[in-house]
Amino acid sequence: MDPVDLNIPPDDGDPDEHDHGRKSGPVEVVFRNHRRRLLSLFEEAREEDLACMGAVAWLTDPFVLRAMATVPTAIVTQKEDYLRPDGPGAGTRSWQAGLRKLYDAIADSGRWAADWPVPFERLYMPPPLCDMNYGEDHPMAGVRCCGIRNNRDAKARVYSPLMHNKFLIFARAVDQTGRRSEQEGSTLDPHWRVEAVWTGSYNISRLSPRSRENAVIIRDPVIGDAYLRELAEIMAMSEPLDWDSESVTPQWRTGT
Repeated sequence: MDPVDLNIPPDDGDPDEHDHGRKSGPVEVVFRNHRRRLLSLFEEAREEDLACMGAVAWLTDPFVLRAMATVPTAIVTQKEDYLRPDGPGAGTRSWQAGLRKLYDAIADSGRWAADWPVPFERLYMPPPLCDMNYGEDHPMAGVRCCGIRNNRDAKARVYSPLMHNKFLIFARAVDQTGRRSEQEGSTLDPHWRVEAVWTGSYNISRLSPRSRENAVIIRDPVIGDAYLRELAEIMAMSEPLDWDSESVTPQWRTGT
């Protein structure tokens, strides 16, 4: 069967002619060309020195992954077998090996320390993430995972709760007064100002560009801060990409 693209109208016309996307105030809705619109947000992030952070259930779109490697990025994805280098099919599925290379290209946030006005570290994230303790492990890995392993065995039929979010945050490092913190040795406590949030039903996966999906771009600092705080809680429950336990086993802990 030939691949089906649900975005192409029945009359085989131009999908752009049937695009109902709109902007109103700080909100934009996206119904077509999601990947192209999302990649444009990464272009904006590079031009404006923004970081990308988020929680994405299934992150397999190679175009978006390559864009993530060009800006400071910290992502939490759903715990799946194919994420482990020693998991089922490791070394035999070319797409799995390629996916792992794309993940590895999204560098540890420590890479950006010399070029970023504020350390891209969990210590500068909202609580509870900033309060977690694990030795000197402060930089945030490019990609981490969270949730319970989803057992899709046809016989077991056990479906675990998922980390099912699909949102990205594009944020600027600022100090307490809202100004960009560029003065070396500044004593002000830095934080993040969210410039845009991408969310909706759209999965950032290889096949989603053919699906009928919706996405929303929100440019409101209050809503952006709410997403940032939710992400801090998800990250506090996260663990390395090479996960060991099928259940939720956070790497960091509270206290000393």
